[in-house]
Amino acid sequence: MNLNFDEKLDEKLDSRTTGSAKDYVIKTVNTTTSTKRMRLYLVGMFVLCYFSWVAVHAQREFWAMSKKTIKQDVPSLSNSFFGTIDTGLFLTYAVCQFATGVIGDSFNKRHVLAVSYVIQSGLFMLFGLAGFSAYNRSTFDGQ
Repeated sequence: MNLNFDEKLDEKLDSRTTGSAKDYVIKTVNTTTSTKRMRLYLVGMFVLCYFSWVAVHAQREFWAMSKKTIKQDVPSLSNSFFGTIDTGLFLTYAVCQFATGVIGDSFNKRHVLAVSYVIQSGLFMLFGLAGFSAYNRSTFDGQ
């Protein structure tokens, strides 16, 4: 006797089961698939947010550690110059925390995070390119 998949499942389930065997299997497979997909999505989001957070803090720590080297390389820069840069950096950081909190409460948090990380990545890139162009300018000018 050659039975197809649906008939085999229907034979295995007794008459007390509500619904067909096919519906039961489809529901089980879809639940398992959606659970795996959700778990993968959550792990991906965690990894993405974690490395974004690491990049933000690495930039801040890099600036704090590199001030001494910059001061040695360019002795004409005063402590007040670095104080002004730090004030601008942390004042902007503090103001943006309040602003993004209000924006995050008003709009979809995922979209706010995505847009803020894209903007922040662009600004970090510009910050790095500014230093790179200054380095290249001093190298090619013979300074």
